[in-house]
Amino acid sequence: MFSLTSVYKPLTANGCEPSKNLPCGALSPFIAEYWGTEDVLDIPKDKSSLIIPDTCMDLIFYVNHTKQTVSGESCGMDEQSFATGISNETDIVTCFAIRFYFWSIHLFVGDSLRGKGSRYDDAEMYFAGWTQDFTKMLLNTRTINERIAWAEDFLLKRLDISKHNSNVMNALYHMMKNRGAAKVSETCAYVCLGQRQLERLFENCIGTSIKKTANLIRYQNLWRDVATGVFNVQDAVEKYGFTDQSHLLRSFKKYHNNMTPREARNKVVFLQYD
Repeated sequence: MFSLTSVYKPLTANGCEPSKNLPCGALSPFIAEYWGTEDVLDIPKDKSSLIIPDTCMDLIFYVNHTKQTVSGESCGMDEQSFATGISNETDIVTCFAIRFYFWSIHLFVGDSLRGKGSRYDDAEMYFAGWTQDFTKMLLNTRTINERIAWAEDFLLKRLDISKHNSNVMNALYHMMKNRGAAKVSETCAYVCLGQRQLERLFENCIGTSIKKTANLIRYQNLWRDVATGVFNVQDAVEKYGFTDQSHLLRSFKKYHNNMTPREARNKVVFLQYD
């Protein structure tokens, strides 16, 4: 099975690709990165962070070492940006998270993803039974390297390549090669399937529609141009299949906390040098 990361690499709000805590080679087509904290002092309490639709899903576990409890949540592939809240936590809390590419979730879980596209939900919504397995490990480890090593073994045992659907992967490849600008009819023709059948496969394997997926891929490609400083609005209208500049700007602001490309780019510069 080919890796879609060869043609598509999503960015976060700070304009960065995953650069550390990367998965092993066997998991790299499916997992973007691991992230977390090793000490409560690592958790910022006085500022919030902007979260944009990066087309990834995060499985996040919060470890309360004071109360010896673990809670888990999933952050699904959403179409809205939002700001994280400011922490008022006084207990000793660390976190550990796995960031999945959106096309890989169904390879690790047993159920269809249809109707599970919410932004935040309990971890068990997608990953039934995982919280119990992670709780013991997380309460007895502190360093992220220890947690990654355990998680990689866990994930490799649950990765089920037999769930791979070539029609969905080929459709995604076509969409990504066209930077999300291909029409739904063109994507269906590429994989030689009717739209109803391909929509059903997308709902089961990804949890959302073909068009919504394409729009997010287009936004992420546009955001890469903006973040890396190669954005020109007139060129981008044609490159990404927008009807005009106003259409492009409305679309970008929808996904990027109502910011214009220039405002978003300035924020990237601020974050990089803060």
